[in-house]
Amino acid sequence: MEITSAEVVLEPVAPSFHARDILCPAAAYLAAGMKLEQLGPALDASTLTPLGLPEPLIEAGKIECEVIDLNRFGNVQLNVRQARI
Repeated sequence: MEITSAEVVLEPVAPSFHARDILCPAAAYLAAGMKLEQLGPALDASTLTPLGLPEPLIEAGKIECEVIDLNRFGNVQLNVRQARI
């Protein structure tokens, strides 16, 4: 789904803060009863690029993983999840 509805998207859209300007308003409209199709056109899944994440190395007493995201607030996301341990 490409969110293009002028009713939903807050203009101007910041170049790096789509959550505030697009995603959160879209979620609010959906929660208030807007139909998904009203947000914009469907996307052809075959045109999307899959996200490839490296697999962590998990051994007894050792986890070797990678930082996949780090933000200015100090939040760190790793490529390992509790379910894998």
